[in-house]
Amino acid sequence: MARLALSLIFFLCVGMFQSTVSAKVYELRTYNVETGRQADALKLMADHGVSFIKKYNMELIGVWTPTDVFDERVFMLVGHENREAAGKSWSSFQADADWKK
Repeated sequence: MARLALSLIFFLCVGMFQSTVSAKVYELRTYNVETGRQADALKLMADHGVSFIKKYNMELIGVWTPTDVFDERVFMLVGHENREAAGKSWSSFQADADWKK
C-alpha cells in the first residue's frame, strides 16, 4: 500500500511539473485609450493588430469594451502555448518594423 501511495505521489509531482512547464497561458491586456479614441483603437486592432497577433503565433480569444459609455478602455484576451512562448511572441511583435510604421 505504501509503495502504491509513493508511486501515485511521484506521478502526480511529475504531472504537476510538466503542466507548469508547458501550461497554456492566458493574458488579459487592458488598453487605456485617449478620450474619444476607443473606436480608433478598435479599428487599429481589427485592421492591423489581429494579423500581427496571428503572425507571432498568439491566439486572439476576444476583445471587449466596458458597458459604461464613459469608460473607454479596451480589453483583449490572448492565449499563448506557455510563458516562454508569450515572451518571445511579444518581443517579436514589438520589434516588427511593419508594426512600428
